[in-house]
Amino acid sequence: GLPPPAGFGQVGLLRRECLELRRMPESDRRARLASDEFRGRFSAPEQQLLGDLARLLPLPRPPAPEAASK
Repeated sequence: GLPPPAGFGQVGLLRRECLELRRMPESDRRARLASDEFRGRFSAPEQQLLGDLARLLPLPRPPAPEAASK
């Protein structure tokens, strides 16, 4: 088969990180975006993209157990 396109591994990494960021509460997301690990792993444009996507497209949070039973 053909090798994956150049940068394919990074695309998968970006996708996984975006999903994780979208699942986080806002305070955790801000801390992650400011972390040395995050800044070392992604370029400045990637950091901006991930932050924007996570802020604009958060995943819905499941209702709290007590709210779901009412």
